Amino acid sequence: NNNNDNNSNNQSISEKKPIKKRTIILQAAIVFFLGLYSYHNSFNGEFAMDDSVSIVANQDIQPTTPISNLFENDFWGLNIKNEKSHKSYRPFTVLSFRLSYSWIGELKPFWFHVENCILHAFVSLLYYFVCFSFTEEKVSAFMAASLFSVHSVHVEAVANITSRAEILSALFFCISFLFYYRSARLEYTNWIGMFFFMIFTIAAMLSKEQGITVAGVCIVVDIVNNIFPYFLKSNSNISIENA
Repeated sequence: NNNNDNNSNNQSISEKKPIKKRTIILQAAIVFFLGLYSYHNSFNGEFAMDDSVSIVANQDIQPTTPISNLFENDFWGLNIKNEKSHKSYRPFTVLSFRLSYSWIGELKPFWFHVENCILHAFVSLLYYFVCFSFTEEKVSAFMAASLFSVHSVHVEAVANITSRAEILSALFFCISFLFYYRSARLEYTNWIGMFFFMIFTIAAMLSKEQGITVAGVCIVVDIVNNIFPYFLKSNSNISIENA
């Protein structure tokens, strides 16, 4: 009887219900829209608080400033070796401000706010796929990502332009984790996936220092997977239909 029960359990695990690609696309689109719409009222905001230092008065975002300065100075435009430096090393975030300024052609806060909101929508979208990786229940992943996209805890990160560092770091954090997760599920070492995992980990760290914590999260996932092997493989047998 025990053998029959085990066989039936193994059969139920291996015979997952296929998930329609159309459903995933629809849910992902809704999550993206929610992330975009939730903070659209910030579009008319001005430069405020730290924006005056990190953007308005920061010479590193000016196209005439050598690009190498971004990697020599802190987030606020001071040389990282200066004793007055805040030691916040976020060159990728400063680079994003510089690209925004080059694209807009002037310091117009409207477009900076729009870009923050779009980035948040992409983070919400990536979070949906992170959740989807851990559960075969597409509704659970959709609900978790929807709550993430509209939660008020993100107000400062999205509405405050300077806090783009957090959004960019979260963006690269999720991409890095997804590369690691997909690589860890395989029976062999996927060196290409691990390479991109390292690249996006560095990108997350250069957007905001806390981005390095993605490596710690991946270690914890790996430990849990060794203790509970089914944890990481819960989605490995799910098939996706095109219809």
